[in-house]
Amino acid sequence: MIVSGRQVELEPLSVRAGCRGLGIGRELAKVVVAAARAEGAEQVVVRPTGRNADAIRVFHSLGFDIVTRVELVHDLTRGERWRDGEDFAGRRFRV
Repeated sequence: MIVSGRQVELEPLSVRAGCRGLGIGRELAKVVVAAARAEGAEQVVVRPTGRNADAIRVFHSLGFDIVTRVELVHDLTRGERWRDGEDFAGRRFRV
């Protein structure tokens, strides 16, 4: 957790592959939000990668429902590392 004035940044969480889906990341995020609230913070910011739809859904379910920044990439290579991804702003994006 990084505190900057009234804003708290939730550092990227990484749950080991064999432990995903058990609610560990959700619980960690809930602890950070509770701590931020207790400290009088006004915002908690998290920046999951666009290809991590599961994490985005978890954060949204915890109240992270404001989009403030979007990073788009125009891949000039064959783009083989990307897969079909998500709909956002009425458009389909690879992730």
